Amino acid sequence: MNTKIIRITFLSLFMLLLTNTAGAHGINIIPKPLKCELKERKGFTINSKTKVIYHPELASQASLFVDYIYAPTALKLNKTQGHKPEKNSILFALDNSIDNEEGYNLTVSDKQIIIKSKSAAGAFYAMQSLMQLLPPEIESKQLKEIDLTVPVIFIEDAPTFKWRGAMLDVSRYFFSKEFVLKYIDMMSLYKLNTLHFHLIDDAGWRLEIKKYPLLTEVGGFRGEGENRTGGFYTQEDIKEMVAYAEARGIVIVPEIAFPAHVLSGVVAYPWLSCREEQLKVLTQHYISKDLICPGKQTTIDFLKDVLEETCELFPSKYIHIGGDEAVYQYWNNCPHCQKLLKEQGLEKSSQLQGYLTNLVADMAAKHNRTIVGWDEILERGKVTKPVVSMIWRNMNNLDHVYNQGHKAVLCPTSHLYFDTPESRLPSEIKAATWLAPISLEKCYSFATEKFEGDSVIIGLQAALWGDQFIFGTLLQELDLLDENRSENYVEYLMLPRLMAMSEIGWTPSQMRNYEEFFPRVLNHFKRLDNAGFTYRVPSPDVKHTKVDEGYMIELSTPLDNATIHYTTNGERATPYDKLYTAPFQVNQLSDVRAVTALTKTHHSVPTFFTENYDAYKQYGTFAKRVRYNEVTDQNTVDLTGKINADGEYQITIVALTDGVDVAIGEIEIMKNNDKTSGTAINSIIADKPVSGKFIISEWQAGTPYSAVMKLNAGQNNRGNIAVFIKKL
Repeated sequence: MNTKIIRITFLSLFMLLLTNTAGAHGINIIPKPLKCELKERKGFTINSKTKVIYHPELASQASLFVDYIYAPTALKLNKTQGHKPEKNSILFALDNSIDNEEGYNLTVSDKQIIIKSKSAAGAFYAMQSLMQLLPPEIESKQLKEIDLTVPVIFIEDAPTFKWRGAMLDVSRYFFSKEFVLKYIDMMSLYKLNTLHFHLIDDAGWRLEIKKYPLLTEVGGFRGEGENRTGGFYTQEDIKEMVAYAEARGIVIVPEIAFPAHVLSGVVAYPWLSCREEQLKVLTQHYISKDLICPGKQTTIDFLKDVLEETCELFPSKYIHIGGDEAVYQYWNNCPHCQKLLKEQGLEKSSQLQGYLTNLVADMAAKHNRTIVGWDEILERGKVTKPVVSMIWRNMNNLDHVYNQGHKAVLCPTSHLYFDTPESRLPSEIKAATWLAPISLEKCYSFATEKFEGDSVIIGLQAALWGDQFIFGTLLQELDLLDENRSENYVEYLMLPRLMAMSEIGWTPSQMRNYEEFFPRVLNHFKRLDNAGFTYRVPSPDVKHTKVDEGYMIELSTPLDNATIHYTTNGERATPYDKLYTAPFQVNQLSDVRAVTALTKTHHSVPTFFTENYDAYKQYGTFAKRVRYNEVTDQNTVDLTGKINADGEYQITIVALTDGVDVAIGEIEIMKNNDKTSGTAINSIIADKPVSGKFIISEWQAGTPYSAVMKLNAGQNNRGNIAVFIKKL
């Protein structure tokens, strides 16, 4: 082919990339804009003479921008109201011709910057795109020398979904007001617009309700003496959070859970429940069976009062009522509930939840609010009032949404539950194991195309639950972060997956490509460093080649500012171990451990080769490799996540060492720390696998399950066995 033609073809392709790809030519905006046209010109430099001109309705956004520039540069830009751009100015203007309520246009020339939006939220999103066009140091709170030159560019942008949310569970683990504000900052970086605030659960009531002070005085705390922990947000705290979020284009949707997940309220006021017994707030995770009693007028009055104060505090058009994971055994035996059941002509107690949902929906409508609930609310009795169902566990519940005239937010456990780990590496930090790991790529792969433009599906949401957090002031130590505070735990679990959530909620599916997205994510790590956020560093990529005496190992990382460190003796790798500079040889793959290190205290979890158990896949999922010795031994095998529903299960033990002589007796299946089932194997583990069956009932999501095995190895008998589990 003619070289001239090749050059022209390459140039045409290059210009196409500049026009349509957010990641091209150093443009790394997340979420990816709809249209991005970059021009090869000098750019606009913000300096001490730059003026910020703003429409009066955009004063808050203009002030935020001035503050954002001032924090790392000490450059105080002048502000003035106005409608027309001037030379060396940045204009925030309203433009009603923009179709999308949250849409914006950003035009940067070498003389000025013009932001046009239909709303204050759109102006804020435009400002965030503008900030991402500046060097990552612009996010710092410390003075730095920063080149404030913005490339000449035109961006036309708007979100695909109206609801782009992230949930924070502050009931099971109480987070300070300051961290909630930081969480809002994290959301605002990536144009999310809804904070689902999980304020109420069995483990704590976090919202001050003035008419019922014991809700927070009693229900806001758990434990006794030195072990007493907890807290709550005053109504003044809430007002501050709401205003802070609103300025950043974010609405806070409070969750007041009922009829289940409300033990903290029942502890404060026992008359709310059917049993009226004095209980205690949970000190470890499980789901209480104590529901509020819909058959008593005092309970209905309570809900009305709480809803009224909540609506006064939160201007959101939505109020979340929970509605998930209710068990109705106390309603079945409650005379008040059974009387109501007959009066309403209902057949079973679960239908009372639908009655209660309709009742509260009517209450909310009087405050011009629509209720949101987890997808169970459409399964438990007929809901006649329009509601929003948050689909988390069963996408088939969308049938209820469409058939009954409701709307939905998608929050599937398969892709958007961020309290799960990102991989199955044994070195991953403590996280929810009742679900399969959700990697960054898996999150990004959530298929949204069939929901885009669907008026019934109003959006997407990521969830961050706190049930895996140790109750108290500390979590398990995060040695890879040199930190053990819960706030860093949250950030580590949310980032960078929140970026994926942002892009699938904002950018149309036909414009998304993970291979193009991932480099932009890596580019944002320096921005997160400057902003003071913790995030998960990707572990090294490992390639191996079989050679005569072992394996040749090649390590790599996509991070240009990181180093790789490794060990070859099976010991956990740290940033203080040997620096990787070239491929090396080992005898066994299992001897290799390696980490990606940005600093001595911020590095990846170690990656390494794990044993291959494909030969035993007929026995189900691998649970644990157990090393036995010649003494009687009791081993605990974590089955959380592997037990994932009610039903019959089989547990199988396989000998991995020849000449095994290990006796096994009864295996106890534990839920939390209580025996819930078991199987008596009473056999010798030898040349054939041994199995036993057990039954699980009343399974609860997020609750830890384990198997306790008693092994008795013969004299001078050492080796390994493997434990597998499958649902029959």
